[in-house]
Amino acid sequence: MKYNLVGIVIRKRPGDFIDVESLLQSKLVYIRDVNFEEVVNSSENEGPVDVLQTDHGILVIVGLDYMYDLSNLTNESIQFIIAEIADIYYFERYFNGELKSQYIASRESVVTYNMRKQTISDLIGSVWEYTGKCLQIKFREKMLEVKFSRYQRV
Repeated sequence: MKYNLVGIVIRKRPGDFIDVESLLQSKLVYIRDVNFEEVVNSSENEGPVDVLQTDHGILVIVGLDYMYDLSNLTNESIQFIIAEIADIYYFERYFNGELKSQYIASRESVVTYNMRKQTISDLIGSVWEYTGKCLQIKFREKMLEVKFSRYQRV
């Protein structure tokens, strides 16, 4: 399955409330629940916002035209782009508002910051592993089974 995804993963601390509308600076209206295959097939520009939330973390998948400033979050968080069709990959990890690591790859060019150079396959695996740790579910194994809440920006 080829991915074209932009996502944000935020680790929650006990008692945390993550306001997705504030994070995305958009009003959201719930549409319906969807599975991961539907998320992957509809993550286009200006597309829906798909949210998977547990007691431990949140995964937000947005359209390809969106990137967000995570430096104002105190929670550990990552933002990623997996654009396999365009062959572009991006990963950044923040903790207490400080950039801790970054990885950018496009075709043959790779730039890293506080991160070991790795294959694209390993990077994608790292994104799903980190997602699983934050949500405290086996995301790589269960990604096709979990339900996301789909929202539309208004």
